[in-house]
Amino acid sequence: MASLDREKRGGKEIGWRIRWVEADGRQVSLRLGDITRRAAERALILVERLLESRRLGVSLDSETARWVSELSPEMAQRLAKVGLTEAKRRITLGEFLKDYLARRPDVAIGTVKHWKKVIGRLVQYFGEDRELASITPGEAQDWACWLRTPAARCNRYEGRAGGLLENTARRTVGVARQFFHDAKRRKLIAENPFDGIPAGTGPNTEREYFVTREETERLLDVIPCPEWRLLVVLARYGGLRVPSEALELRWGDIDWERRRMVIRSPKTRRKGYGARIVPIFPELAPHLEQAWEAAPEGAEFVITRYRTTEVNLRTQLTRYILKAGLKPWPKLFVAMRQSRAIELAREYPAHVATAWLGHSAQVAMRHYWRVTEADFERAIRGEAGLTGSPKGGEVNVWPVTDCGQKCGQEAAKIAAKQASASVCEEEKFLTQDLTEFHFTPNVAALLHVVHKCQWAHEDSNSKSQLLEKSSTYKNPETLGGQKCGQVECGGTTLPPEVVELAKLLASLSPGDRENLLRLAQTLSTGQKDQVGPNPPDRVEI
Repeated sequence: MASLDREKRGGKEIGWRIRWVEADGRQVSLRLGDITRRAAERALILVERLLESRRLGVSLDSETARWVSELSPEMAQRLAKVGLTEAKRRITLGEFLKDYLARRPDVAIGTVKHWKKVIGRLVQYFGEDRELASITPGEAQDWACWLRTPAARCNRYEGRAGGLLENTARRTVGVARQFFHDAKRRKLIAENPFDGIPAGTGPNTEREYFVTREETERLLDVIPCPEWRLLVVLARYGGLRVPSEALELRWGDIDWERRRMVIRSPKTRRKGYGARIVPIFPELAPHLEQAWEAAPEGAEFVITRYRTTEVNLRTQLTRYILKAGLKPWPKLFVAMRQSRAIELAREYPAHVATAWLGHSAQVAMRHYWRVTEADFERAIRGEAGLTGSPKGGEVNVWPVTDCGQKCGQEAAKIAAKQASASVCEEEKFLTQDLTEFHFTPNVAALLHVVHKCQWAHEDSNSKSQLLEKSSTYKNPETLGGQKCGQVECGGTTLPPEVVELAKLLASLSPGDRENLLRLAQTLSTGQKDQVGPNPPDRVEI
C-alpha cells in the first residue's frame, strides 16, 4: 500500500508526497506539492485506487475517473510518468486548429473564411508545431500587439503603413480566445492565455460615411449593368446586407401585388430569425421591375451573376464610384446600408425601422444611427418633427424611447393640448385686427396649408364647430398597425389636411403657433379676403 509523508529538502519541509513499492521492488514517489493535509490524504486514497485498478485490471470507479480527467496538465503528466495513467498525446497548435474547423460544420462559409485568416496569423507567429499547452498569457499578449504591425497583414496591402485596424485586431483576438476556450473545455490546457486581452469592438466613427441620394444617382448613371445597379439600390434604398442577403433574394420571395419582399439573412439565421419582410420602396421598384423583365424564364435568384465567394464586389464598385467622379468612401456597402437605416429612423418609428433592416434598436443606436450635417441645418432653420421622406441626405435620427415609439402620435397629442388651450382665448383672437399679425418665414410658408384646410364656411357656426373638434382632438395609442398620424374626433376621422396642420402646429414655437391660430380665427370671421391668394411673408424682428 502507499504511504503519505512530508518531503524535506535542506532540513526544511517543502510539501507532501506519496510513496509506494512496485512489484519489481522499485520505490516510487509522487510529489503533491505544498497542499493541505486533508487534500493530501484525499489524493492518497485516489492514488491507492489507481494502484489497485492497475494491479487487478479493472475499470476505475466514476469518482476516481472524474478526478483523473480534471487534473491539471502538470499533475496529469506526473501520474503518467510514474505509470498510474496513460501519457496524454502531445497536441500541437496546427493540429488542434485543424481539428477545431473539422468539428464546426454548423457555421457559415463566411465565418470559416474569417476563422482561417485568424488561424493563419496564429500559425505565422507561434508556428504550426508549437505545443498548444505551452503558449503562455504573456505570449498571447505579445501576439495581440503584433497584430498592430505590418507583418500581421499576411503580405496584403504592402504599401499601407501600420498593422490591422483596432477593431479588426480586437475581433482577431476574440476568435483566438474562442479557439483556446474550446481547448480548455476539453482539458487540453489549464488556462486560456487570451483571457483578459481586450477583444470587444465598438463603432469606428472615422470610417462612417453617409451616402447621399445625389451621390447614389450619380453612381447609378455610370453603371451599365442592370444587376449591378440593382445591387446598389438593394443596399442603398433597400438596406440589404451585400452580398449575403442580396444573393439570397429569390423571385419567389417578391410579392408584386402587396409590394413586399422576403429578405433571408444568413447572418441572423442561427439566432432564430433568418427572414424578415421589407416593403418594395419606390426608389427600389423600377430597378427591381427592370431586372424581372430581363430575367430568363425559370430564373430562381434575382442576382444571377457574382454568386461565387471569389468575386470581389468592392473592387468593381470602387471603379464605378471613381467613374462617377466621386471619392470612394469607407466600407462601401455597409455605408449605403447605414445611410438607409438613418433615413428610415428619420421617417418611421424605431420598431418599424429596425424590423425592416433586420437588427435590434440597441444595435442600431450603437452602429447605425448617427447625427448628420442635415440635422444641424434643419435645427438652424427651426424645423422639427417627423416629416416625409428626406431627399438629398436630409436625414435625422430621433432618440429611441424604451418602447421603440417615435412617430406622429406624440405630435398629435401635443397638438391636441395646444388646440384645446386655444379655445379659452377665443374672444381675444376675435378682437385682433389682421394687420397685427407678424410671422416668421416658417409660418409664412405654412399658411398654404391653412388655405387648403378651408377654415371659413358660409354658416356662422363653422368657427365654433372647428373649435369643438379641436378640443376633442385625440390619437388612439395602439401598437397594432394603425397609421401614425391618423387622428379622430369623437367617432369621426378628421380630414387629412387638418391632420397635416396639427402636425405642423406641434412643430412650431409657441409664438408662431399663437399667431397662426389667431389668423385662423380671423379668417373664420370673414376677413379672409384681406390675406390674399399668397401667404404673408412679414418677418417678426
